[in-house]
Amino acid sequence: MFTDLFGLKRHDEDTMKTTISPEQGYRDFDLPAEHLLEGHHFVPAKAHDLAEIERRRELSPGTLITETQARGLLVAKKILENVDDEDALMFAADTLSIAGINTAWYSYAQNSDVMRRRLKLPIMTHLRLRSPDSIVDDVVEALGKQINRAGQLAVATDCRLRSEGRHQKELGVGVGNLSLKLAMLEPVVAGAFYDVGSSEGLSQEIARTQCLRLLKKAKNMYRNVKTHPSIAQLSDPYSDLAVYWHRNAPGSAQSAVVDALSA
Repeated sequence: MFTDLFGLKRHDEDTMKTTISPEQGYRDFDLPAEHLLEGHHFVPAKAHDLAEIERRRELSPGTLITETQARGLLVAKKILENVDDEDALMFAADTLSIAGINTAWYSYAQNSDVMRRRLKLPIMTHLRLRSPDSIVDDVVEALGKQINRAGQLAVATDCRLRSEGRHQKELGVGVGNLSLKLAMLEPVVAGAFYDVGSSEGLSQEIARTQCLRLLKKAKNMYRNVKTHPSIAQLSDPYSDLAVYWHRNAPGSAQSAVVDALSA
């Protein structure tokens, strides 16, 4: 889909399946427990519809935010499926990867009893991941899985099932890992991997550096958005992140989020 858009040539079928790893590189990425500042967290807006007010009263604590996460993941998936120009895709990938890594922190690392939680770096010696098309396709597929997982978490939270903690951890890890992969779009499009050849060490150093940049941007983005961006905010067209998106998104990223919210 985006291969021609970026002027990049897709590798032939055999090459795309090749994994070259002559030397070990970074495989893991640490999500620190101390990541986001206090006082800038998203809170779902109050309901005004009487039926919705009554429904929310019946929910167990924590269920509403898990419901908004599930809806936000669906919006994110539809956005990536519908952007059709380079500027829009790059804006969407940057913003969604920031919101996603923060969401991973909320689900997986906030209030942790350890200093950091471990995520998996994309293995950029997989030549398939050096294609913009493949990155987007993989992230869309991963979002579909996390939508289902978020729905399971919402049910487990509301019913106070013993599986709640497991679903929350799995959601945090899953959204965190797909966010790291989506962040690879920028260096791939910029040609950062062209000169590293088969070196796993160099490839993974680029990947790690990019993910550290993502973490720093995610930590500081509240200065532009007013709250820490998170996937849950995508479910609310009046949230700080949605307003930021409408004010700043280029091209088809504008219509993509409108269409996703109205679906």
